[in-house]
Amino acid sequence: MLAIGVMSATAQAIFFTVGLVAFVLGGIGYKLPNDRIHLVSLGLAAWIFVVAWNAWALT
Repeated sequence: MLAIGVMSATAQAIFFTVGLVAFVLGGIGYKLPNDRIHLVSLGLAAWIFVVAWNAWALT
């Protein structure tokens, strides 16, 4: 059994908001100054992190 629990609603909202903002900024063509990471991939990582965390916590 893992020692983690389901992510709180506040933390989920923060990660989903960060993911959504990164998707939108990446979609309109905004680039970070160093251009080493694309915002669409950052948004996807933030979005999937919540789903993966909660799935892992429920196992």
